[in-house]
Amino acid sequence: MKRLYLIRHNVYTFKGPMTLEEVKKYSKSAQSNAEDEISGNCSKWIQLGDYGRLRKYYPEVSKVIAKDNGDWGVSLASVEPVKIAFAKSVFSKKVIGWSAGAICIFLATVYYFSENGAVATGVLFSSKKPTPKTAHELLVSNNYDDLAVFIKRNLPYIIKEVNKNPKLLPTWLPYLRAHAFNADGEMEKMPQKVLNGNASIPGVADCRYLAWIQIWRKQTGALEGFIQAQSVGNTEFERLLAWDPAWIARRRPIGWMKPANLYEGCFHLGTRAMQKVLPNNAPIYAALMARLSYMKDSLSGKRVAFAYDNVTQLNLLDLFNCYEQAQSEANIATCDSFQIDNPKVVDVITFKRAVSMLRIKQSDPAAIQAILAELPLIAPLYQFDYQPEIFYWQQRANQMSHQDAAKIAQEKYPEVVFD
Repeated sequence: MKRLYLIRHNVYTFKGPMTLEEVKKYSKSAQSNAEDEISGNCSKWIQLGDYGRLRKYYPEVSKVIAKDNGDWGVSLASVEPVKIAFAKSVFSKKVIGWSAGAICIFLATVYYFSENGAVATGVLFSSKKPTPKTAHELLVSNNYDDLAVFIKRNLPYIIKEVNKNPKLLPTWLPYLRAHAFNADGEMEKMPQKVLNGNASIPGVADCRYLAWIQIWRKQTGALEGFIQAQSVGNTEFERLLAWDPAWIARRRPIGWMKPANLYEGCFHLGTRAMQKVLPNNAPIYAALMARLSYMKDSLSGKRVAFAYDNVTQLNLLDLFNCYEQAQSEANIATCDSFQIDNPKVVDVITFKRAVSMLRIKQSDPAAIQAILAELPLIAPLYQFDYQPEIFYWQQRANQMSHQDAAKIAQEKYPEVVFD
């Protein structure tokens, strides 16, 4: 088990926990100085420049520092550490004494958790000003717990800096949004309008987790009729279940990372709320999870195989999956074999079928043109705007290659990915 150390810089700022190698690296940095103090395993605080006492209490540290920083001055072996007198109104002796004990407990705790990969060493406890780079490193490594600690700890500073210079907001927004949508879709002191951006979702007024909780509780009674394609009430959860995950995955607006856009963030919050409200032994739970799991996998870039050869019975949610995953006309024929009578449901199914047929017929300009002639810009029920996709397919109908059509469409719609 590696020994860990804390560095006390400028009396009140702590760095670490650090391994011996990280202490060596820090001692060579421009930030370090001989007055910095080090403590390891809840032992004494010793100044880095006090080689005499450093050799006594931390011989391994004195070796790496003396080797690289031999010009730091003379040994201070006979000199006791400087005692700084704080005003009684700021720190009482009782508080100072407790702080030393707390630091010891903290170091022991970090010592344990660092061995189990639970602490991002040097990231959360740095004395440097918080930067988007640190948040980015935590987010790309999917370290949402440490990202939450980082954001919560530094939010006052971030807000202060953004208020002073609004141009800084776009550099922080992806990480603020990642933290918020990994929690409950909102953040203290952050207006919802700023958090959501300029985007809005048709038919869903409020994407917060608590709002979805209320939606599922109030509208659960109508779920079975929708799943069986017997009724459509244009409710929020019906729209959510009908959403096209491929459409969502193509949207890449500036200021978002994880989630990639408001729709994806809203989807994850709605899914979590459903799992909270509905017991997993409810008759409709399995059908809902099959659809939501497929959508989640699609958003994450996973290819989900639909069992077209073993289809005997489908509910409406299965039928959504069937058309969205279709890769051939034979797959489409399997989906078509399940008859739907409800006109409102037929409109949604017909639209999803047409979108899939565009993909299947991508090498047939005449077929593309015929499909586009019948395809509305706005999807029924869930109301997604397919104008960028239709523009792309219009180029393909004009016998343009995928690469050329995608390039032109990307220039016209820079926040949509055409792959």
